[in-house]
Amino acid sequence: MEGKLISINDFIISEKEFDIALVEFKNQTKSAKVNMGQLQYLADQLIDAKLLLDEAVRSNFIVAETDVDNTIANIVKQLGSEENFEKYLSHHNIDLENFKNKIKGNITLSKFIQANYIDKINVSEEDVMKYYKSNPDKFKVQAQVKASHILFNKTDLAAAESVKEMIDNGENFAELAKEHSQCPSGQNGGDLGYFGKGQMVKEFEEASFEAEVNKVVGPVKTQFGYHLILVTDKIKHKNYEYDEVRENLTKEMKNQIVNHHIKKKVDELRKQSKIAIDMIVLNSKAN
Repeated sequence: MEGKLISINDFIISEKEFDIALVEFKNQTKSAKVNMGQLQYLADQLIDAKLLLDEAVRSNFIVAETDVDNTIANIVKQLGSEENFEKYLSHHNIDLENFKNKIKGNITLSKFIQANYIDKINVSEEDVMKYYKSNPDKFKVQAQVKASHILFNKTDLAAAESVKEMIDNGENFAELAKEHSQCPSGQNGGDLGYFGKGQMVKEFEEASFEAEVNKVVGPVKTQFGYHLILVTDKIKHKNYEYDEVRENLTKEMKNQIVNHHIKKKVDELRKQSKIAIDMIVLNSKAN
């Protein structure tokens, strides 16, 4: 018998089912490790989904077998072949019938949420405009640059100039950053990501914002030493007009309302249900 991890009334979510969901969660979040907060979040998501699915079943939502078959066909296509699909099932120790039931549950839940929440909520143009006018800072983008650098010690001007010459002659900036940079970012090819004004020391900021994209500048002297700087992207300051954000803002506001109503419903269902989590087993999955 599979180990029980979560019980919801008479329903059991086994440790194996949780582990499969955990693998999917790690893939989605690109996380190799998870902490206790993330594990609790995933457990809550599984509980909420089960409670809503039970509500959908009680509401007589019917899913056609063709919907299930089409979804599985798409999964097979994404995996590349039937053989790869069978390997996926085998790797996770899932039989096809259980997999179909899971897909059926997902489709049922999706249709239930669509019909009972998404389709019933309307966000007026007036409300969207009001939000836009009341939150002007949310629709501004400050000037930013995306840059990488190679940092040399204050006494290493000659080394900085030598590496600059190597880059000018075609050698790879990121590889040289890994080899020569005194900054921890060197292990990532010197990548500093995006930053705006006021986030870097004055000399570094000025050189970065004045630099041409994809052209190495420097050595630039700061209190930390000498820098070679490569700017790979620039974002100009911009105020987004209403028409540019209206569609996405409408969707965002609608999603917020939908999520609020779903949470309210789930809270009601939780109060009516007996829920238990084996915290010892859950804790054992943190790494």
